Amino acid sequence: MAASTYCQFRLARLRPTWRRLTGQERSEVLAGLEALVSRYPEVRVDRYLPGHGDPGCDFMLRLESGDPRALEELGAWMAAGAFFQHVEPVLTARGRTLAPRYVTPEQVEALLRRQPAPDLRRHVFLFRIRRTPDWWHLPEPERRAMVREHVDRGLAAGEPIYRCCYYCAGLDDQQDFLYYLESYSEAAVLEAYAAVQALRDARYWAQHDLAFQGRLVSLAEWEDRVRLGISRHRPEAEPGHLEPVPLQPGTWPDQPGAVPQHPGATLPQPGAMPPPPGAPL
Repeated sequence: MAASTYCQFRLARLRPTWRRLTGQERSEVLAGLEALVSRYPEVRVDRYLPGHGDPGCDFMLRLESGDPRALEELGAWMAAGAFFQHVEPVLTARGRTLAPRYVTPEQVEALLRRQPAPDLRRHVFLFRIRRTPDWWHLPEPERRAMVREHVDRGLAAGEPIYRCCYYCAGLDDQQDFLYYLESYSEAAVLEAYAAVQALRDARYWAQHDLAFQGRLVSLAEWEDRVRLGISRHRPEAEPGHLEPVPLQPGTWPDQPGAVPQHPGATLPQPGAMPPPPGAPL
């Protein structure tokens, strides 16, 4: 069985205090953030700017690692660092990958074949789903059959869609699953999402929404946009662009600005710097 990969998605907006800093002060704060990230080479940090239908955030960060302790340490140090004193959290979500449980080996192979090579031009989507209690009481063969229908519908999309499913149980009780998708075609993903809602599987979604829609950007572009205090990326709509699918009504169990803590996470004092990787906290 492949080792799990642990992930944090951090959606946030810049506070008005950020725009009151001088250009030099902003550059120094961003340099401090990157110095902190560099202390954790085992954690991959990707940066995103919102596009069509963004949920009121200025940016998203994805932290990913096979080492959950390093991931939580970096996340805690970032939250207490100078940059995040000028940031208002919108959503923090945690999950991890697991060995495929419901899909067939043939579907796994087909999904891997359709994964496009890394490219900053792709559209990015983060969906979250909370299952109904009835789902967990269904016989496993019935659940497998419904999820396979779901996967087959995604494979039928005309454009390749890279996808990753993160399981949230034991890490984050706000939702059961996080689905991260990338594609060159914004319309292909939104059409597939709309089609999946008509399948049997969707009857067991207590809540679901599109938490983030935007694109992966380079470190240089992200820093330039954030330094200017205008991090919203508004690409021209591609031919056939669809408006975002309306969100499922209902209240998610998280509170705006709340950052759920993983058991064992150590919160540093604001302004402090972490010890070298591997040193005891």
